[in-house]
Amino acid sequence: MLYCRNLFSLFLAGWIFAPAVLLAEESPERPKETIAILGTGDMGDSFGPRLASLGYTIIYGSRDPDSEKVAALVRETGNGASAATSDVAARQADIVLLALPWEPIQGVLESTGGLAGKTVIDLTWPASEVADDGFWEMTTRPSGAEVIQSWIPDAMVVKAFGTTASNIIDDPDSAGGAVSIPIASDYRQAKEVTARLAAELGLDPVDAGPLRMARNIEAMMELYLVPHVQGREAGWEFYFRRSNYWSCNSYTGSEDVEGGLTEEQLANLADFPETQPPLAPCVNETDPMATRIAAQQKSPDRHEWDFRRDAARRPYEVFRFLGLEEGMVALDVGAYAGYTTEMLAAAVGPAGKVYSHNTETVLKTYADGYYDRTMAERLANDRLPNVVMHLREYDDLGLDGEVDLAFLGNLLHDFYNRDGEENALAFLASIHEALKPGGVLGVMDHVGIAGRDNKALHRMTPQLARDLLIRSGFEIEAESDMFANANDDHSLMVYSDEIYLQTDRFLFRARKPVQ
Repeated sequence: MLYCRNLFSLFLAGWIFAPAVLLAEESPERPKETIAILGTGDMGDSFGPRLASLGYTIIYGSRDPDSEKVAALVRETGNGASAATSDVAARQADIVLLALPWEPIQGVLESTGGLAGKTVIDLTWPASEVADDGFWEMTTRPSGAEVIQSWIPDAMVVKAFGTTASNIIDDPDSAGGAVSIPIASDYRQAKEVTARLAAELGLDPVDAGPLRMARNIEAMMELYLVPHVQGREAGWEFYFRRSNYWSCNSYTGSEDVEGGLTEEQLANLADFPETQPPLAPCVNETDPMATRIAAQQKSPDRHEWDFRRDAARRPYEVFRFLGLEEGMVALDVGAYAGYTTEMLAAAVGPAGKVYSHNTETVLKTYADGYYDRTMAERLANDRLPNVVMHLREYDDLGLDGEVDLAFLGNLLHDFYNRDGEENALAFLASIHEALKPGGVLGVMDHVGIAGRDNKALHRMTPQLARDLLIRSGFEIEAESDMFANANDDHSLMVYSDEIYLQTDRFLFRARKPVQ
């Protein structure tokens, strides 16, 4: 239950979990399985209570199931938990988790009679020794999981959960973000079961291929301990960000490196829960919207400051995430100098329309009239013919039901922090009225941390933004981490030189219900 402070006990205990997002819905028809946890140490007494809280029946396997320690753990676990010797627990369960030291595992598994057809999840640290350089090195070859599969050939062995620590399962939010769990097995069914458990526990399951890839997972386990062996204050957790680089560039590799999976193997890939936001659409020249935006970004008469914003704003990826299409009517709420207005104009094309919203106060008085001058230059000589200047107060935007998509970039925090909750809600209600039924509002803003002076920092917590949107009648359809920045510790004002245009930002796609 407590985080392992003794490294050797960490090796023996196995470790677990952390947060992920967008968990697939649980099917109400599928009954929860019975899970045997073989081992009641640091991993077992974290894993068991968490799974029991999700509705699984837990049977602890122990050398001494009648001990007071095990009895206390059973009481804490609840939901009909029990304890037995490891062989009995494993035979009674649908799923078996191995959370034992390496030495007794073979004897325990042989005593069960084979566990034919059962999913057996191996999160153990195989036999190892301290190498000459002082770091730990596993000596089990080819991998611990493959050896275990050879001991119980009729079971479905999975390697998973060994690349993080028990403190993460106790508190999945303590890592500050999703923790990825690579999962390797030769059995699709067992992979899918393990991935479901990981996702339900707030983790990010990743398909790591066949069981022989356990060699690489166990290498990651060695890597995980490097900062601990070094005595560093900070360790790390693994997070695999999804990428569409290969698919977007049609990369197949040369003949000597490309994969050799058969059609049958490809058709039998395991289905994993969606625990990360959808990939951004590919940016390529075959998409007319991408072509128009790229051409506008290269325009020689763009404002000099716009070029600095391209990498920070990623307009094409944002617009595709929000669902913007050619020919739509878009609203740039609080356009100020008009960077987003110009990108929206290119995105919707000549058949679309962009309302570039500002107030007289912003244009005439802010920054000594800078925004007024910049917008005038941007629109001069019919430069953006599909843009209409729209001067209205924030709580009275008009455009009743005319807009397909509105964008609000880095402004919601000001309305809440400066003007108060009531005005922020009135502002969002005005956007809601401007949208067509089913219309979309994209909201991007600087991430703040609860308890800090976010008014001075020009930030807000993502949860506050969610609450305001929901109270204003929106449904939050999707969230993207494309602007996440772990180097932003949320302590600097967003216009500080150290973080300007590089803040950690959230991006929401909120929809006005059709009815």
